[in-house]
Amino acid sequence: MKKELKPLSQEELGIYLSCSEGGLMYNLPFMVEIKNYSSNDIKKAIKAIFESHPSLYTQIIKDQSGDLQKELVIETLNIPVKKNIDAFSWPKEFDLLNHPLYRFEIEEDKGKTILFCDFHHILMDGTSIRIFLNELEENLKGKATAKKENEAFISGEIENKERSNKEKYESSKAFYIKTFGSIDCESLPVFDKKDEKLSYATIDYPLNVKVNKVSQFRKKNLIRTSSFFLGVYFKAISLFSGSDEAFFLTVNNGRETKNKDSLGMFVKSYPIYTKVPDEGTLRVS
Repeated sequence: MKKELKPLSQEELGIYLSCSEGGLMYNLPFMVEIKNYSSNDIKKAIKAIFESHPSLYTQIIKDQSGDLQKELVIETLNIPVKKNIDAFSWPKEFDLLNHPLYRFEIEEDKGKTILFCDFHHILMDGTSIRIFLNELEENLKGKATAKKENEAFISGEIENKERSNKEKYESSKAFYIKTFGSIDCESLPVFDKKDEKLSYATIDYPLNVKVNKVSQFRKKNLIRTSSFFLGVYFKAISLFSGSDEAFFLTVNNGRETKNKDSLGMFVKSYPIYTKVPDEGTLRVS
């Protein structure tokens, strides 16, 4: 039987390449205490979610040409039941090639049942975690989840089809070149020259910011809360870098009506550039 292979989306490929040196920065671990249900009930509920969202079985492989591809590898879920799981050391690095991009364990100890979950960001995004937990609760209550389209599995294929629209692609390309092509500034704080090795140290500075003050400012200036804190982030980058400019990526959840209840990695990245004055308003591109 011929394998069904699909290309990675640009976002998925970017995450994969960012993990070339290992680490846990793209792990999405969480734990939840589940009352009044057995370990077998939890296993059945998780299995039902996977059956509703087959894209969760996605594995990354290299094809005969050495190109990265996605493949659905349907397999029996392995969910061990243990005692005394150390929550802080539980997350482990994922082997991204030819292995599942999820991991589950259940802790049964001292009358408590706790589900430990970890997904790699290539497989899931933050919105998907919320959907997963909602469906877990529904399945535990015996409410079946309708099967969803494999939107996440074919995301790279959808991107390629969009790129085949040459007129639309060239128009988008021209826009980004015109808007961001001449920008040349630091996107990250410069490192301490006295460090023997490259390191991005942190400075913790407690702020007494009241929610109602932020809300009042936001409403007065007709901006979203997210825009307010992006402005704060711009200013922080400029101060750390000793520059009056800032350039970095922000994200959008990438959800549309057709995939609003799907599990997968739909996040899209968008560049933002700003000129930060000492006073007055921010100019953003």
